[in-house]
Amino acid sequence: MDNLPEQPKQLARFIKTCLVSAILLPLPVQTMANSQWECRVSADGSSWDCFKDGTLVMQPMPQANMESNTEAEIGANTETETEANTAPVTAATESEIVETPDKSGQADSELAAVESKVEQKKEIEIIDRREPVEAEMQSETQAAPKIQDSESYQQEVTSTEDEISEASDRQQTSASKELVVDQSADIPSANITTATTATNTEAAKSVPADTQLVEAKPLYCTNKPRQIKRSPAQAGGETFVDADDVVFEDNTGIAELQGNVKLRTGDQALTSDKVKYNSQTADVEAEGNMTYVRPDLNLTGDAAQMNLDSETGKVQNAIYILPGSNARGSSAETELKGQGISVYRDASYTTCEVGNNDWVFNAEELELDENTGVGTAKNMKLHFMDMPIAYIPWATFPIDDRRKSGFLTPSIGSSDNTGFDLTTPYYFNLAPNYDATFFPRIMSDRGIQLGGEFRYLDELNTSWLRGEIIPDDNEYSDSDPRGAAQVKHTSRFNSQFQGYVDLAYASDKDYLEDFGNNLDQTSTSYLQRDAGLSYFQDWFSLKGRVLDYQTLNGPDRYSLLPQIKFSASRDLANTDFSGDLVADYSYFDHDTLVKGGRFDLAPSVSYNWNRSWGFVKPEATLRYTNYDLDNTAPGQPTSVDRTIPTISLDSGLYFDRSTDWFGHKSTQTLEPRLFYVYTPEENQDDIPLFD
Repeated sequence: MDNLPEQPKQLARFIKTCLVSAILLPLPVQTMANSQWECRVSADGSSWDCFKDGTLVMQPMPQANMESNTEAEIGANTETETEANTAPVTAATESEIVETPDKSGQADSELAAVESKVEQKKEIEIIDRREPVEAEMQSETQAAPKIQDSESYQQEVTSTEDEISEASDRQQTSASKELVVDQSADIPSANITTATTATNTEAAKSVPADTQLVEAKPLYCTNKPRQIKRSPAQAGGETFVDADDVVFEDNTGIAELQGNVKLRTGDQALTSDKVKYNSQTADVEAEGNMTYVRPDLNLTGDAAQMNLDSETGKVQNAIYILPGSNARGSSAETELKGQGISVYRDASYTTCEVGNNDWVFNAEELELDENTGVGTAKNMKLHFMDMPIAYIPWATFPIDDRRKSGFLTPSIGSSDNTGFDLTTPYYFNLAPNYDATFFPRIMSDRGIQLGGEFRYLDELNTSWLRGEIIPDDNEYSDSDPRGAAQVKHTSRFNSQFQGYVDLAYASDKDYLEDFGNNLDQTSTSYLQRDAGLSYFQDWFSLKGRVLDYQTLNGPDRYSLLPQIKFSASRDLANTDFSGDLVADYSYFDHDTLVKGGRFDLAPSVSYNWNRSWGFVKPEATLRYTNYDLDNTAPGQPTSVDRTIPTISLDSGLYFDRSTDWFGHKSTQTLEPRLFYVYTPEENQDDIPLFD
């Protein structure tokens, strides 16, 4: 044995034989009692001591680099080890047993047959992350972990390598270990490999690319609620663990983790002071300063019992944050039922920002279902400004931006016109593109009013209908039912052709004054009935319209039956001149006054002279109008026309300068403008005033 250092190949064979024998020999013996393994940094800090059932089976060995299959890889790894000056690193794959090879040659092939026996077995990599003893490093390891994506995680490992190297020089005896568990294997036995991360940046690259962890940050009242869609849970995927102390039992697959425990799997992360983790079942028992994070939920509590594959479990004395609904609260016990369902007992709930509890409700039990976007509260007490204002034995409410059927906020009031007034709207979420609202209204003086609203939307159409009726108004002289209705609809037949309808109706002229809820409604004198079609092209448009009014107060207005308008504008021969044309025909109808058709034609030409410092635009317009009248007074003409020219001059200057406005660079502009227009005076007393 004294000559082993002088024979590198025999040294490699000795190390390999010890390692494989210690790990694999107990596996075929089914009747042997479960063995417990524990690996610790050696006293001199240069290697590892591994104990099986309390008996030392691996003596401290000189530093060696990770195994490689070629001489070139061994040389490269040796250079990396020399530069980092740290303990050995080893990364096991499913088809090989990790050994500590000789630096000058390839590993002996005698154990190839043994290596093939361990394919498909679970792998556990215990990585030594030795931490410096400075106070700032200790405070960093005690803080809650920040969940990052795989790239930032690699940067974290790289920065940790420098800290490990420094600690290795000081020969610290304490070590932080990271446990990497591949849960895809079926055989419960394990290969244990001891290594440090200082000389192998591939440890960071071993984090799978699809392990993209995003910290769930609450938005609270700053944004609207939204639905957070997660990728399907990957049961049996790799689990990454970082802890100050690790004890792993290979036969049971249970790891005892203590001190700054950080555990990750998929898009879930858990931290705690002490964790018992079963790598075969994914069961976790956490005690002390527990934090559980996933994209749609943040939980902190005293203790937790969970299963990471099914995402089920319980958390005691929890504080929760729901980033999707911008909500937060606390509960004596939180139960995760999996499939996006969570239950909070003796809980509080609010969507106000931290430090602002203007409104909050407490519930005996609160269930949140992220699949349906609905929360259900039992025995709910609503508080506003720290004062209880309502008790509701059972209630449902939305927790994201999806709509749901249910009661809306009621309207309560009182007036001399209606007496006590209560409206309780109920919303019907019929489909993603249409819905309805039913709003019964109780007025102590007038009776019951029933109302409804319907909305529809698709790619080409938008519709809105509203109606209300009061079958018997106790305060109105007429016993007939009273009511009102309104319809608004727009259709876009293609990118150039569209139409609209806007109709309003009231049963009598006093209806809006009696039942209107604001000044704009009660002071309405006319209800408009309007419909039209429009066609657009790049340089012209054509519009048709009919317009009528229901008069509530005041004289009757003229109706347009119909109006047709053509507009065009084009540059003339690619010059600075442009021409415009507006042609309009309208027929104005009235029951008692003069009515008739009007044809209006207004061509114009203008010159656009533009410079960076100003502009000048002269324009000339000639307007011709003809009236064909009916129902005129005796002696008055039935046909009237006029021709009126108009000239105008529009001009302006641009002045600007750079300035500083409250510490920000800006540009100050001054734009004086001169506009002159001339239209000759002409007597138009014989022309009726239609509009």
